[in-house]
Amino acid sequence: MSHISSTTTKAMHAAGAYETTRYSTAVPTLITPNLADPPVILSRIKKASSTMPSATDPDSVDRPGILNWIHYMCAAPARRAALVGPGGVGKSHLALQYYLDVKMAAPQSSIFWVHGGTAARFEEGYREIAATLQIPRYNDPDVDILELVRDWLSDEKIGPWTMVLDNADDIDVFLPQPQYRYMEFGLGRAPVRMVDDKLPLTNFLPRSDNGFVLVTSRSRDVATRVVGSKELTKSVKAMTSAQAVQLLRNKLEEPAPEPDLLDLANTLDCIPLAISQAAANINRSAHTLVSRYLDEFRTSDGKTNNRLSNDAGDLQRDFTAFNTIVSTWEISFEQIYQQRWSAADLMSLMSFFNGQNIPAFALRAWYSPKSAAGGRGSFGSDGEGGETDVDSGHDDFEGKFRYDQDIELLLAYSLVKSNDHRTLFDIHPMVRSCVQNYLSPQKKKFYATQFLKLMEQKFPRDAKAISPRSRALLPHIEPILYDEPTEDPELMNCYADLVMHVSKYALEKWQYRRAEKLSSMTLRVSETLWGNRGKKTLYRMWHHGKVLLWQGKYVEAEEIYRPLLARLKEKLGEGNVRTLSCVERLGECLRIGYKHTEALNLYREALAVSIRTQGEDGNNTLAILKGIGLVYVVQRRHGEAEAIMRRALGGTEGSGSKQGHSWSCLAWVLEAQGKFKEAGEIYRTMWAESQAQRGANHPVTLTHLLCLAKLVYLQNRYQEAELLCRQQLERSKEIEYQNHEVSSLELLAKCLSLQNKHQEAEMTMRRALEEQIIRTGKDQPVTVLLLINISEILRRAAIYAEAEKESRNAFEIGKMLLEDDQLRASSIHNWAITLHSLHRFKEALAMYEQALTSYRRKLDFGHPEIARCLSQFNSLLSEIQLRRELRIIRDPKQLGHNTSSTLEEDKVRELKTIYRNGFPRHWDDSLADVELDLGTDEKAEQEAVEKAYGLLSQLAIQNV
Repeated sequence: MSHISSTTTKAMHAAGAYETTRYSTAVPTLITPNLADPPVILSRIKKASSTMPSATDPDSVDRPGILNWIHYMCAAPARRAALVGPGGVGKSHLALQYYLDVKMAAPQSSIFWVHGGTAARFEEGYREIAATLQIPRYNDPDVDILELVRDWLSDEKIGPWTMVLDNADDIDVFLPQPQYRYMEFGLGRAPVRMVDDKLPLTNFLPRSDNGFVLVTSRSRDVATRVVGSKELTKSVKAMTSAQAVQLLRNKLEEPAPEPDLLDLANTLDCIPLAISQAAANINRSAHTLVSRYLDEFRTSDGKTNNRLSNDAGDLQRDFTAFNTIVSTWEISFEQIYQQRWSAADLMSLMSFFNGQNIPAFALRAWYSPKSAAGGRGSFGSDGEGGETDVDSGHDDFEGKFRYDQDIELLLAYSLVKSNDHRTLFDIHPMVRSCVQNYLSPQKKKFYATQFLKLMEQKFPRDAKAISPRSRALLPHIEPILYDEPTEDPELMNCYADLVMHVSKYALEKWQYRRAEKLSSMTLRVSETLWGNRGKKTLYRMWHHGKVLLWQGKYVEAEEIYRPLLARLKEKLGEGNVRTLSCVERLGECLRIGYKHTEALNLYREALAVSIRTQGEDGNNTLAILKGIGLVYVVQRRHGEAEAIMRRALGGTEGSGSKQGHSWSCLAWVLEAQGKFKEAGEIYRTMWAESQAQRGANHPVTLTHLLCLAKLVYLQNRYQEAELLCRQQLERSKEIEYQNHEVSSLELLAKCLSLQNKHQEAEMTMRRALEEQIIRTGKDQPVTVLLLINISEILRRAAIYAEAEKESRNAFEIGKMLLEDDQLRASSIHNWAITLHSLHRFKEALAMYEQALTSYRRKLDFGHPEIARCLSQFNSLLSEIQLRRELRIIRDPKQLGHNTSSTLEEDKVRELKTIYRNGFPRHWDDSLADVELDLGTDEKAEQEAVEKAYGLLSQLAIQNV
């Protein structure tokens, strides 16, 4: 049963659903200003820049009707427009023609080309724009490149510019549906949006009066959503007969009779891609006559229909164009196979890459005899490995020569295109689909396997070295990441290795949700292949636990590390480095989860083993010492904690650098002891050094910034702490770093509340609660703390009824958390304060007594929490005593006569003044004249008070 109230649930389900009428003054909505850096003065692009494809077609034919429409659309400020039509009709080529027109008419204008096939390809296009324009910080790995380019081009001082968004066909790329998970709340199940949903890519398209965005798409729905209106789209169909004949004439190396040209153009349905392929085939092969090619085309057309019509996929949106292109492609492909079957092999492999920017280094690797893919397979061997022209004894020169010959042939047949340096290649989506449909199921499986092995071989292992090679391969890997093989163990192993590489890459890029999903997949495959004690399984358990822990999902991480530790002890021994490192991780999960006693026992046991195997200065020994010190901090054993932290620092204390986890831990201990000056020096030094070394938006830098904000908060400098929290949240949002989001929101809410910004504080704290529940579930210690914080904010705002609900929720959840009596005592204490605020004194007395008893099980008498509870307990008793005196004086029967004298009235006024000054938050003139809620039974009332005083006396005697 959930103990989270309807108030909390309501706040989680409706943004902005906070009733402003509860608050005396309107408080502005939570805003996180960007305080990251001094403002950069944007300068105009001093010369025209371009990221357009360098290869242009000299044989192109003008299509003035469509080009005039594009020019007309770009005349309006901040306009977007789209060309829509099936593949192969020339949409991208029209965009290139528009580029040439602009280049001649307005040489000062910049034009940028962005591939829109996948999110990774979109980001790559933006990265190229940023590099071309030399936008400040474009090469900073911590910068969100999409926001950087959008904001730069949206500035009115930049321009003029045009952006071509090519092949924006997939609705899930540009407008993905929000991801929700269903959660149980007090009122039933309700969807909660996942916290790390990314913004749609349409949010990153720039808009400026100096800019124009031209989209090409096969989907009118996608195009309309991207540009904003159906009226801003233009249908692109096949060429006219005259245009098609002219294109054919331009493409052919030898002249041909006009009737034959017209016949061939009409037979090819005037589709530009089909015409280009047919002309390339005629030029390369023995088909010196157009009429002979026509005869072969008509012969092959029927066979092609039978083979491909059942599997045309999206291309059947325009079946005529599809069928025509397939027929021309098949003739070319058969010619290539006859001339050089290895080129057909290469074409088949390339069809499994994404259509744009296929990296040459990956293709060349396939020709290497050392390739993990086993070298090139034979197209003619039905994928069984067969004979191959590449002998394993040949050197790489032989492979390079064959690669060059094969790629040259594909370029000559116009089946692929390349950039100027032949480092990247493109295949038209229609041609790519033709190849895949042409392959038999057996051959398709063979090349898919070769592609998977090649990607696993070439994707960098070192995730921390986020290299251009990783970014180049990722768009090609994306489609197969979630297509798990289930039959071939060798293939499953290769797949699991590749997914593991990408998961590590995603983790280093702070893409936590993606990293978690991938690590879960690779762990599942490893368990299937190697069992739960296999070497790879154990390593992937380690990685999966790390991904969970980095997200603050310590409960799930604990469930991974517990069995992992047992298996490592069994397999490697308790003194192994990996075993001891697993102890560190599990101990961290326990400590964060408030299982302090268990964590301490685990650490101490491992410490003895580590000292025996590694010595007192071993890395694991020092790391375990830090873990013990962190537990001591929570237990208020500050002197021991500080000594341990300084011991763990070892010889680094005098090195001049204050980077590293040990320094952070020492600063935390000093902060807990109130040594703010010394702690502040460490935090500021670490923050400054991390900024210089890693950048302002690196997660480590942001962690130091949060620590500094907390230190400022503890010194009662709430406004400064608020600014630092907002800065930390804003920077974290920029890089989608969410590891400390809950802590940042919690601290910000406290700062706001103590500045009497109660409404914004409540909203912020509820947001922190929502994020935490998504990560760890409801019935966790952190949930209790956040509910206590919410109730404190509500009490400060004098919203006592709702404060009671949240206090009760915290109390009910706290009762289920048996691992930590201190936290349970905190929930009881918090409810006592709320009952006190509501003048329910009898209940409050009982709750204070419970809280003190619970605190005493864990804490020394002088602990600050006990002192605070005692102070509030005494305050309640003093308030009760004042109210009793007021009631006695106001009641003549209590004094034995019928009227009150002037002296007695003066006494009433005096007591009211004392009451008002002593308990201003509880003062109410109407309450001063009513019966105490202790009841009318004077004897019971006296017994309750005496019992409370008795408890205080007992505690005092125990302390002595």
